[in-house]
Amino acid sequence: MPATHEVQNFWRPAYEFVAALVWFAGALVYLGIGRHFDGIVALSGLLSIPMAVIGVHRLMAAVQIWNFKCRLWSPSPVFSTVQTVLAHQQRLGALWLGRGFTWEPLHAKRLRVIASLDEEQTKPPPAYQRLRQWLGLSIPNTATDGYHYVHGVGDREEDLSVSYEALRGHTYIVGTTGAGKTRTFEILIAQAVARGGPVIVLDPKGDIDLRDRCYAEACRHGRKDDFRFFSPTLPQHSMRLNPLQNYARSSQIANRIASLLPAGGTSSAFRDFAWRAINVVVDGLLQSGSDPNLMNLRRYVEGDIDGLIVKALERYLTDIAHRDRRLLGWMSEVRTLIGTLKQGGSVSLDRDTSLRAVAVATYYTQSVKPRYPDKTIDAMLSIMLHDRAHYSKLISNLIPLLEQLTSGPLSQLLSPDCDDPDDMRPIENFQKLIDKHSVVYINLDTLADSIVGSAVGSLFLADLTSVAAARYASEASNLPPVSVFVDEAAEMINDAFIQNLNKGRGAGFELYIASQTIADFVARMGDQAMAMQALGNTNTTVCLRIKDPDTRKFASSLFGETHFAETNTGHSASTIHPADNLDFGGTVSKTQQRKDLALVSEDALGKLPNLHFFASLPGGKRIKGRIPIMPIDPSERYRPAAPRPALTWQGQ
Repeated sequence: MPATHEVQNFWRPAYEFVAALVWFAGALVYLGIGRHFDGIVALSGLLSIPMAVIGVHRLMAAVQIWNFKCRLWSPSPVFSTVQTVLAHQQRLGALWLGRGFTWEPLHAKRLRVIASLDEEQTKPPPAYQRLRQWLGLSIPNTATDGYHYVHGVGDREEDLSVSYEALRGHTYIVGTTGAGKTRTFEILIAQAVARGGPVIVLDPKGDIDLRDRCYAEACRHGRKDDFRFFSPTLPQHSMRLNPLQNYARSSQIANRIASLLPAGGTSSAFRDFAWRAINVVVDGLLQSGSDPNLMNLRRYVEGDIDGLIVKALERYLTDIAHRDRRLLGWMSEVRTLIGTLKQGGSVSLDRDTSLRAVAVATYYTQSVKPRYPDKTIDAMLSIMLHDRAHYSKLISNLIPLLEQLTSGPLSQLLSPDCDDPDDMRPIENFQKLIDKHSVVYINLDTLADSIVGSAVGSLFLADLTSVAAARYASEASNLPPVSVFVDEAAEMINDAFIQNLNKGRGAGFELYIASQTIADFVARMGDQAMAMQALGNTNTTVCLRIKDPDTRKFASSLFGETHFAETNTGHSASTIHPADNLDFGGTVSKTQQRKDLALVSEDALGKLPNLHFFASLPGGKRIKGRIPIMPIDPSERYRPAAPRPALTWQGQ
């Protein structure tokens, strides 16, 4: 039978103080008697010693109860320095999570009993309250600060840590607004930067403290030149980041963009066609010798497919003519076809179709395709010949998406032109950033534009998944861990990122995702099962204060159950001779019942003060801790430098 747990009553009045005073008084009385009556000094001394010992014992019991009740309402915030945090990390050889204790069934039992008491019964002793007032300190307010007795049920605090190996299983941080997710990220980011590997932070809100923390830690460890900053709100200071540059197969780009479109139901057909349109354009760009970017995709998908066909076909025909001298005259034949078409030949022209595109396509179809067919060219021709009205309907979801990714400053930030001499902002991609062990902060600015910010974030996550796949397939060994922090992950999670959660461990990726509720993931993914699949791929869960009932239920289930023994006492009385009421009878019965209760209750998760957390670690360990606050020195904050002037040519 599983073990049960009883709890000592620490929240009752400390009667032991009175008992201790009585025993001490008795010892003093005996000592006084021995001094006034000769001949019994030794006897009185011998009697006073055990009385004093008993008094000390009762005093220690009283102090224990007094300390317990004071601890229930101890103030919560813990301030620390980065140096202290890093010293803990180095000493432990693991990720330091703060101070706390291992959460045991005993603590759950204590918390259950205390939560059933009146609030006045759990307050610290009056003397303690007067002492705090004298020191200028206040008793925490449960209406704003939460219930500190959730942490106070522990006996003593110790350093809490998670092994680096366990971090490869990814970490999920959940908590309501203001509970401390950003401060938790700061602790984790500071230690990730100290380890020396690449660190990438995706922040939808654009938290200044989080940006400054990344910059400060990069500077602290001599990695100032490795710091990179992306923000559509400060485009003049931002790096340019191409999310389409990393791919092993051209189809990966189509997958990356199509994953941003809605799926399921009738949307699946539109998504499939959009994927094909993107894939055809990407293959066409590669065929014509151009690098795919979002601006090119928008241009050719939106309506200029004929222009891409001309580029791709003319390059293809030139290459074929070098192999088959019979085709060296293709340019003159194309000009002849153009003239024929202008005179109203047999080929019917659509008003939106380029004349040269039709001429080149006609020449390819009649003279080249029978001997040298090309799948890419054929696919582009099928798109060109598709009914334009029907084509526009099929890509009706794709066009707004591409507009979002290429609007305003994003047109240059996400589709950088490396040949522009007037733009000196650095051009990066995730593979390059990871290879250089960069510290990257990305502001998605979803508060100002949630739709565009979410789309950009999803695109970045898909690109990171592609990089993870390349690392997974490489034969390189001892690759440094890549720490990726995604705040408000539900706003940008997609199928590609779920694959990274599932298989990123083998690629050396350590993912830290944060959200407020499970409902956010369900709303984003449109399916409860897929949301659970995403969260199920995280081995470490850190739970700050949670208000959403469904999320509390999910989080509580992660910690499992424990068993408690509950004793019930019953009384009964009866009269044996009712006539004279002389004899009475009675019975007393006790029954013990085992109850299965949550090790961390839903109620406890909703009562946590700010920066307090429960955590479920790999291997079944449960901990209760407090996250320290690390103030940033004003001198360490990030101050963007003025944009560098463009290079000019001083010709002679």
